Amino acid sequence: MHVLFLTRSALFILVAFVALVSLFFSREPDPVDLGEYEAGRLVYLARCQLCHGEQADGKGSLTRSVPGLYPRNFTDPKVADRDPEQLRAVVRHGGGAFQLDPMMPAWENILSSDDIDAVVYFVQSVSREGFVRPSPDPLPPLR
Repeated sequence: MHVLFLTRSALFILVAFVALVSLFFSREPDPVDLGEYEAGRLVYLARCQLCHGEQADGKGSLTRSVPGLYPRNFTDPKVADRDPEQLRAVVRHGGGAFQLDPMMPAWENILSSDDIDAVVYFVQSVSREGFVRPSPDPLPPLR
C-alpha cells in the first residue's frame, strides 16, 4: 500500500488552489440592473415574444402555426455565457447572416442600438436566472 505524503509547500499550494477554485465557482451572479432589464423586457414583449414566448422559453404562439420555427430558449443558461456582442450582431443582422436559424429576422432597421442593447441585457439576465421576473407594474384591472 502506497501512502502519499505532501511537503508543506505542496500542501499549501493545493489548499490555495482549492480556495481559488471555490471562490470562482461560488461567486454571486452580477446584480441585475432593473432599469435596463425593464427596458429590455418592453422591447422583448413588443418584438420577440411571438416567437420566443412570453416566458422566453422558445414557445411563442407563432411556433404552433409556423412549421420549422424553433426559436432559442432564453432560459437556457448557455445564453448567459455568450458574448453580448455576438448576440447584438444576431439581433441586428438576423440568424441567417451567421448560419443560424434563417427565420430569425434582422432588426437593425427597426430597433435602435439602445433597444438592441436592452433586449440583449434582458435575455442574458433571463438566462442567468432561468426565468422571467414578474413585472413590477401590474396591469390595471379590467373594468
